[in-house]
Amino acid sequence: MENKSGNRVKELRNIRLMLAGIIVSKTGTMAFTFALAIYILRTTGSAMGLAISIILYSLPKLIISPYAGVLADRIDRKLLVVGGDLISGLVVLLLLFQSTVSITSLYAVIVVLSLVQTFFEIAFQAAQPDIVSDDGLFKLNSYAQSAMSAADIIGPALGGIMLNFGIETIILVNGLSFIMSGLSESFIDFTFNRKKVAKTEKPVKGSMRSEYKEAFQFIRSKKIIVYIIGLSLGINMLIGLGIRVPLPYLMNEILKMNSVTIGLIEAILSIGILVSSLILGKRGPGPLYKSTYLYACVIGLSVLFMGLPFAFGLTYPELTAAIILAVTHFTVGFALPSFTVPIITFEQQIIPENMRGRVFGLIGMLASIGMPLMVVISAFVMPIFSATSMLVFVGAGIVVLTSFIMSRKQIRLTFKEVDASSETSTEEITS
Repeated sequence: MENKSGNRVKELRNIRLMLAGIIVSKTGTMAFTFALAIYILRTTGSAMGLAISIILYSLPKLIISPYAGVLADRIDRKLLVVGGDLISGLVVLLLLFQSTVSITSLYAVIVVLSLVQTFFEIAFQAAQPDIVSDDGLFKLNSYAQSAMSAADIIGPALGGIMLNFGIETIILVNGLSFIMSGLSESFIDFTFNRKKVAKTEKPVKGSMRSEYKEAFQFIRSKKIIVYIIGLSLGINMLIGLGIRVPLPYLMNEILKMNSVTIGLIEAILSIGILVSSLILGKRGPGPLYKSTYLYACVIGLSVLFMGLPFAFGLTYPELTAAIILAVTHFTVGFALPSFTVPIITFEQQIIPENMRGRVFGLIGMLASIGMPLMVVISAFVMPIFSATSMLVFVGAGIVVLTSFIMSRKQIRLTFKEVDASSETSTEEITS
């Protein structure tokens, strides 16, 4: 009994330290990203400068993700997590040693941050099941999502305020936030729930190609993982196709909304995520099969109804249009954690500890390819199809994709087995 109590205290400390690290570094990063976009636009006077910064952040992640995945399985993940934040902080603070912050130096820092944070993110996701109990993993993922959503809301507002005091203020705050996050994470016990790995399961340190071949073979042998990755990446890519370009175009060019209204509508998405994540953390996981199916369809239908009311040339007062988009944004935001958190938790639990880095590295690489590709495709397709028809198409596509994958026998049986196991555990605890 005393041992259980001690473990519970350690677990709660791990959760608090990790959440503190997330909210501090993420808030600083969001403030920095928001201010950086404005600073580059003001300094260069061109959208091309902003586009270059986005490419410089996205491309290194695509290239380095496989290497980061292998490294996350080879060395201590705590070293990658803590070191990633500390190095990021020092790199950002180096900008303050210039008399004037140049665009070239900002681009260089963006590239370095992209590389370092790729190692951090993959190691962080792979390490989460080791720092809490099996039962606490869902709660950790839920509250981590809450912390990131809160940072998404607070960060841009702070960035806008602090930019009035100069870009140097933002740089100082972001650099210190990374360092504070790294110090917080250094006190986390990364071996709290690490399972003992049999000698035959320990990774053989061969070439990167041979190690990724092993990861591919594992994924191919587990159809359930193929389906889950396909569903997650498919929805992610469809959202990139429909929301990244068509939705801003709809609000700016068709509905002629002012920037304040657009900003409030976009903030409501993060508020929906925050509210849903907090509820999930308190309530715990629901039935995996029903939740995944239901909330993925809710995401699709919400995206569809972002475009459908405006698809036939119908006009509305600005307030009515804003309410329609605000409600659908909140619904998407509310449904996202209810779909993603159970899926992420399931992936973390089903993938062996000695292979998580490579699998998550592979997923990260595919996501890095898919999202920019969808944005480019949507930009080319926009002159042919209207923004509203693209939103309707994407929303319907999410529902069809979800229905197709969730109807597979393998996924139905596995998810329902997980649900039955959860019900049995709950009955044992309450009896």
